[in-house]
Amino acid sequence: DTVNAQLLKGPTSSSRIFHEDVISEDNVPPGLFIRVLAETMERAYFSQIPLSGMRNTLHVLADSRQAVLQTLLSSCPNPCEKGSFHDPRPVITEVWLLCMNKLSTALMMQDGWTRLEGINEDTIESAKQVLLETFVAAISLLLYCSLEKTQDDRSKAPGMDLDGPQGLVMMDFFEAYFNLGPVMLEAAAKQLVATIPVDTGNSPDTAGVAIIGSALLRASQGALPPWAVESVPSVYSAFFGALSKNVDNFGFMLEISISVRLLHHFGSVEGGALLSGRSFEKMSDKARATFVEQAKDIARVDTPSSWRRLKSVIKQASGGKKKDTDFNQRPALTRWDALDRV
Repeated sequence: DTVNAQLLKGPTSSSRIFHEDVISEDNVPPGLFIRVLAETMERAYFSQIPLSGMRNTLHVLADSRQAVLQTLLSSCPNPCEKGSFHDPRPVITEVWLLCMNKLSTALMMQDGWTRLEGINEDTIESAKQVLLETFVAAISLLLYCSLEKTQDDRSKAPGMDLDGPQGLVMMDFFEAYFNLGPVMLEAAAKQLVATIPVDTGNSPDTAGVAIIGSALLRASQGALPPWAVESVPSVYSAFFGALSKNVDNFGFMLEISISVRLLHHFGSVEGGALLSGRSFEKMSDKARATFVEQAKDIARVDTPSSWRRLKSVIKQASGGKKKDTDFNQRPALTRWDALDRV
C-alpha cells in the first residue's frame, strides 16, 4: 500500500521512505519479505521438500499476488529526476519473478500437475493461478516499455524501466513458464485476450498466442536492453515446446505475431499499431515470409545450436544492431549478502 501510494504521487515526487539512504539496493531493498519467500522455496528445493511441505509459502504467495502485481503494473513513469523517490518496483519485480521461477521448477520436478502427492487440488490450482497472473503481467510490462533509444525518452513510458536485473529474471521466467507445457500456454493466451485489446480478426482462439509472440519480438526491439537477446534461444526453444513442437504451429504463431494490431491504446503502444513493433511496420511481405521460414527451419532442426541462430534472425528482423542507445551493461542480480541476518 505504501509503494502504490508513492507511485500515485508521480515520478517527480520525493519520499522519506523510498530514498537511497533508507531503501535501495545498497541498504534495505524493497520487497524484502518476498525475498524471504524466495529463500524459503530455494532451501526447500535443495532439501528435496515436496510441494506438500510448502503449503504455507504457497498460501502467502497467493495472498500477496494481487498487491505485488498491482505494483508492477502501476502507471507511473520511471522516476529519474534529481530528488525524486527511489523506485521500489525493479527489486520487487526481480524477487517476485525469482519466486515464480522457483515455483515453476518445483512443479516441473514433481512431473507436472497430475502426479503430485500429498497436496490437495485447491493448492495446485492456487499455484497455477499465481503463475498465470504473473505471466500475463510480465507480457503486459513489455508493452508498457518504450522502444526509444535514450533513457530520457524511455522515461516517458507509463511503466517502470526493465533495464536491470528484473529484465534478466523476466526472460528466465518466460522460459520456465513455457516449460510447464501447452495447458499453461493456452490458459495464458485466453487471459491475455481478455486483458489486452487486440484485433482478433477471424481467429480469437489464436490471438492470445499472437500477443505473446509479438511481445517477445517487441522485447528484442528495445522493450528490453540488447543483452536480453542472449536469452532468445532458450526462451523460444521452450515456447516451441509449449506449442507441442509443431513446426507449422510455430510458424503460424510468428505469422500472426508480426501482424496483430491493437484496437486502442495500451501501455506505450498506440491504438492501431502493430503490437510487434515498428520494425515490422516497415517490413515487406516477402521479408516477413522469409523471416517465418527461417524460424521454421530452426525449429525443425530443434537443437541448441539451431536455436542460437535464431538470435541473428530476430535481430535482423528487428532492425539490426541497436546503435546510439544508453542501456546499461548486462546486470548482476541484487546482492542480499549483507542482509542474511534478516
